[in-house]
Amino acid sequence: MSTETEVYSSWVGLAYVFNLIVGTGALTLPEGFASAGWFLSMVLIVLLCFVSFVCVTYVIESIACANATIRWRHIQSHKIDESENEEIVSENEHISEEIAIVNNGRTRKRDFNLNTKVELCEMSDVFMNKTVRALFYTILCMYLLGDLSIYTAALSKTLVDLSCNTSNDTYFNSEKCWTSYNLYKIDVYRIYVILIALLIGPFTFFNVQKTKYLQMCTLVMRWTAFLIMVTLAVFKISEYGPQGHPRASDIKGIPTLIGSSVYSFMCHHSIPNLIAPFSNKQHIFLKLGVDMIMICVFYILLSITGVFAFQDIQDLYTLNFIPEHLNNSRFS
Repeated sequence: MSTETEVYSSWVGLAYVFNLIVGTGALTLPEGFASAGWFLSMVLIVLLCFVSFVCVTYVIESIACANATIRWRHIQSHKIDESENEEIVSENEHISEEIAIVNNGRTRKRDFNLNTKVELCEMSDVFMNKTVRALFYTILCMYLLGDLSIYTAALSKTLVDLSCNTSNDTYFNSEKCWTSYNLYKIDVYRIYVILIALLIGPFTFFNVQKTKYLQMCTLVMRWTAFLIMVTLAVFKISEYGPQGHPRASDIKGIPTLIGSSVYSFMCHHSIPNLIAPFSNKQHIFLKLGVDMIMICVFYILLSITGVFAFQDIQDLYTLNFIPEHLNNSRFS
């Protein structure tokens, strides 16, 4: 059911968590900050960070409980032979099984550990009934479908704006991408969607624990891209003054902020796969807390510089750095 995993250092594991949390969702935050106001947005992002961290601790504690439960069941299966097992298994024993894991004097504290990877789906098999398991799998599939759709749409849209000669989104469906070819921007967008599915799709079958160098390369490129955007925004503010004048708070913009920040700290579904290989699991809550605080500060820095540097924030913040937008913003 559960498998032993390879180990890596805590720093590598935290890099995995950073890459998992910080994705294209960060590029939609500046628009949310502009809509809801910079101060109100900061408060909500900090609150979201705290709630997400608390949920992470719940997931980690659930992993430890699942490991202990699985170990207890394994021990019990060796104590009771098959003939006795047929007579003992009953509804009452099933109900008291989880109580026994706590009350049994032979269950030791060290049985509650994170050494063995137990995925969320495995935990649902341990703790939930058939109906709840079906609901859990359905919700997880719906979430992953939405997550992949957002990533694919964001990446394809960015590639279209980078590769096409024009960047006018008003005629996205009817405007040609290149004047010399009879390809419209919407057609190029669909081609990019297919290419992304073909190129990125196979990574679904890879073991994330064996992609250390890919993760490190992604981490460096991600930090570089975001730092460049922050640097350009700060330079624009210092050179031309604030172009954007967002409100401190705007209640009407909260739905937009929630929509753009819903994925900001989403990592709980992959925590079991990333935590188990940590070579040193001491102070795991502290390490993850520091990681999430850094991400929260990073989000705020990226968004605050953006809302004051640009008068109009695009749906994807990267689109504000396309040459046409920069020229219109007096950045040339």
